[in-house]
Amino acid sequence: MTDAAEKRAREILLGQDAGALSTHSSDCPGYPFGSIVPIGFDDFSRPVLLISRLAQHTRNISENPKVSLLLSDIAQLANQDVQTCARVTLLGQAEKLTADEDAQTMARYCRFYPQAKGYYKELDFDFYRLSPEKVRFIAGFGQIHWVACDKLFTANPFAGDAEVDICTHMNSDHADALLSYCCQSGIDVPQDVAPVMVGVDAFGFHQRVGERLFRFNFLEAAVTPNDVRQALIGMLKSPSD
Repeated sequence: MTDAAEKRAREILLGQDAGALSTHSSDCPGYPFGSIVPIGFDDFSRPVLLISRLAQHTRNISENPKVSLLLSDIAQLANQDVQTCARVTLLGQAEKLTADEDAQTMARYCRFYPQAKGYYKELDFDFYRLSPEKVRFIAGFGQIHWVACDKLFTANPFAGDAEVDICTHMNSDHADALLSYCCQSGIDVPQDVAPVMVGVDAFGFHQRVGERLFRFNFLEAAVTPNDVRQALIGMLKSPSD
């Protein structure tokens, strides 16, 4: 598999805020059960799900934790043949997080989805992590790859306080830059809405615009906060600079 294909698979993985979760039906044994779920990511870019204890997919997971999660570049679907759209399918185990894991996971997840705090506290939702065992990436018609999990799911060098510090600094001191990233990407930002940086990792960052999430990718992987700073500055420059 080429580096370019690996990079594109990662962009699809981290660029989606929802996916199609397939579980093993407990009511109809032998049949898969599909549902659409919002997704976040942990410190290794593994998908995190916040799902209701009453939901059918949660009951299915409690009996058989083997699941698949399909992620596709939804923005492409309106403009081209679905067969040519890039997509990633993760096969793995859905694991309920421990109480200790919940606190850190909830803090990051709720930056992405502020409304989730009410679900978690009041509506009996729990966090699950999908631990991938195999990854199938289809770049387009006839372009099919198996991707090594250790290539996609790597430690976020800014996990924890460093990530919070970067986001807080950008939101407090560089709101104009956050708006510029959206404008450069053709993202429509309502006049009364300020983009908010909610997460950063080695390969890019996420912004929330109202209730919508958007992913922005770095040209080069970042290892230190200064790398992130340089990447963010570079993204503000026009192609002619």
